[in-house]
Amino acid sequence: MAAGYGGGEQWSRPGFLYNDTPATFDAGPASTVQIPYPGGNSVEWRYDTQNNQYLRFQGGQAHIDNATGAQISADNVIVLFAKHELTNIVEDSLGTKGVDIKLYGFGDLRIFRDGRVYEGTWRANDESPPRWLGPGEQIIPLKPGQSWIQVVRPTDIITYQ
Repeated sequence: MAAGYGGGEQWSRPGFLYNDTPATFDAGPASTVQIPYPGGNSVEWRYDTQNNQYLRFQGGQAHIDNATGAQISADNVIVLFAKHELTNIVEDSLGTKGVDIKLYGFGDLRIFRDGRVYEGTWRANDESPPRWLGPGEQIIPLKPGQSWIQVVRPTDIITYQ
């Protein structure tokens, strides 16, 4: 059935690199990650040592998945810094303009896994998913499991400790 809709084609593009063993070039511990967003809608991720995952909070409250009733958690939190450009496209009845986020190219990134932070850069194009690169262009492996990508502006200041 999927073949009739363009499905059934072989996937030939590379995927992300996953490894149970974290890379040795982390930049230090990161038990709390704070990501500012406009309008008091800031996000915080707190590392849960018992489950070895990050728990998501939004606006100071636990962020709950309505479908499961559980707090949102992730094995990898990827903070991607990407250029945001205001468009002329009106998104709603209030006249809010759309934002074009530039996800092809490169920029800074932070990856949080296992209570540690990895600092580096991302690169992406229309032929492959982003690559997460650390010092010396080493690929930063993700922990197998759930990943959450937070996209922020290059001028945003995230904090972690």
